[in-house]
Amino acid sequence: MTKFLTEKKQIDPRSYLVVQANDFIRHPRTDKLSALEANIAYFLISKVKPEDYDFLQVTFTIKEFCQICGTDEFNDSGKNYRGIKDALKSLADKSAWVEVKNGVHQLVRWVDTYIVTDRDGTITATLSQSIKPFLLSLSDHYSQAELRNYIALKSIYSKRLYDLLRSYIYSGVENTRRYIFPEFEISDLKKQLNAENYTNFKDFRVNALERAKNEINAVTDIEMDFEHIKPGRKVTHIRFTLKLKSPPDRLTAMIKANKLIECSNTKKLTAQKKK
Repeated sequence: MTKFLTEKKQIDPRSYLVVQANDFIRHPRTDKLSALEANIAYFLISKVKPEDYDFLQVTFTIKEFCQICGTDEFNDSGKNYRGIKDALKSLADKSAWVEVKNGVHQLVRWVDTYIVTDRDGTITATLSQSIKPFLLSLSDHYSQAELRNYIALKSIYSKRLYDLLRSYIYSGVENTRRYIFPEFEISDLKKQLNAENYTNFKDFRVNALERAKNEINAVTDIEMDFEHIKPGRKVTHIRFTLKLKSPPDRLTAMIKANKLIECSNTKKLTAQKKK
């Protein structure tokens, strides 16, 4: 965990690590988060410190969240301020079943409570105790990646697929030369991505998988591709090919990710000036 401690102290908050147990990541989600709700969840997880033994309150401002995450949906108007409060509440109201051991399932929530101060837009959030085993005191079988990798992805399918695929890659340098080939049955993959509404495979491939592939390869620390497994007339499985990018390629992706996030912030400020 030494490397984790070092990276967590970096000044750039987008470099903070989102650390989660692999079992939690790989279990099909039933919470159906929106892209904004997912950004809030990853942002809160990135605030968890490796030395934490219990969840302390996390305090931040709406302005801080918008600047870090490039959230251009919100500005200082009362309407949009209420909008982000609604998104926080929606995340707190959502839950998911996680299989903690064979045949035993636990209902997990992201957040127990928030306290919002209208005067300065300060938010104090307390992560749910139910999620604690999947985020704290992890010694093995966990995944860690910089926050920027998640927030630079725009599609919720891209965020979820990156999260899932990243859990199969150990962050060691040797993985820049080693390909990994996770394979998923189509119906299981749709459950993982909350994409069961796509009954036509072509629609699922184009709108979820291909879009995710383009976004993930452009702005994250992994490169991936996928192929169809078709033993008969029907596609039954998807096999992914993925690996950790080389340090130079990771730097290039990081620069692209930051530009994409900053572009969102620039659009927000431009829109405000026009009013």
